[in-house]
Formats: sequence, C-alpha cells, structure tokens
Amino acid sequence: MFTASIFWNDADVTVSSLCGLALRRRETRTFLAVLGKLLNKIQTNHCELAIAADLSRCSATTALLNSVPPIV
Repeated sequence: MFTASIFWNDADVTVSSLCGLALRRRETRTFLAVLGKLLNKIQTNHCELAIAADLSRCSATTALLNSVPPIV
C-alpha cells in the first residue's frame, strides 16, 4: 500500500491489486500488467488474491468504523 501511494497516488490498495486491475482491463504493455503477469507466475492467481484481500480489509475497516455510533 505504501508503494502504491508513492508511485500511483493510491493509498487504498496494494500494488498487486493495481496489477490485477490492469490485467482485468486486458492491458498488455503497461508496467502494472507486466508486473502482474510476473507475480501470477510466482504465485498462482496472486493478483486476484490481492484484490480479494484488499476487499476483505475494506470490509473489516468499514465494520470497525461503523461499530461505534457518532456522538450527536
């Protein structure tokens, strides 16, 4: 997430998820797509697993933030 925030100005997801999004868009020659293909060779389905993990983290964060009602 730190690297994604520095290089892609996106603090909410991992670089692996950004790679997965590039692959979903069927990009072929972008840096993220090439990196995604490499990551998926190292670990099967790595980028989709990263997207799932980011979605899970988002859900957990939303649940935590909604667990305490605001002071009115």
